[in-house]
Amino acid sequence: MASVRPAVRPGSVTVVVVLTWIVALFSVLAGVIMLLASDEVLAEAGISASNAAVYSWTEIVFGVITALVAIGLSNGNRFSRFLVTVLMAVRAALTLWTVISWWGIAGSWSALVSGLFAILVISMLWNARADAFFRAT
Repeated sequence: MASVRPAVRPGSVTVVVVLTWIVALFSVLAGVIMLLASDEVLAEAGISASNAAVYSWTEIVFGVITALVAIGLSNGNRFSRFLVTVLMAVRAALTLWTVISWWGIAGSWSALVSGLFAILVISMLWNARADAFFRAT
C-alpha cells in the first residue's frame, strides 16, 4: 500500500496562522483585563460597568472564534482560509475608504499600513504553495 504524504504547510500560511493566534490571544487577554478592571478605572475611562462586561465577553468570544480559525488554517481548512480572506478584503476596502476620506489627517498613514497588511495576508493565503496546501487537505 502506498503511503500518502501529508501536505506540508508553506511558510506564508504558517505566518498567517501565527498572526491569527496572536490576535486570538490578545482578544482574550483584552476581554479578561476589562472584566477584571475596577469600577474606578472603568469610570475614569468613561465606560460603564455593564458596557465593559458586554465588551469583555464579546472580545473573549471573538478571541475563541479566532483561535478556532487559526487551528483551521493550520490544518488546511478551506473555510478558515475563506473567512480570513473575506475579513481581510473588508479591512482593505474600509482602509481605502478611510485613507481617501481622511487623507492628511493624523491616522491616515496607520490606516494605509493596516490596508497593506490586509493585502499581504491575502497574498500569503493565495499564493501557489498555499493553494497546493489547501487543495491537498
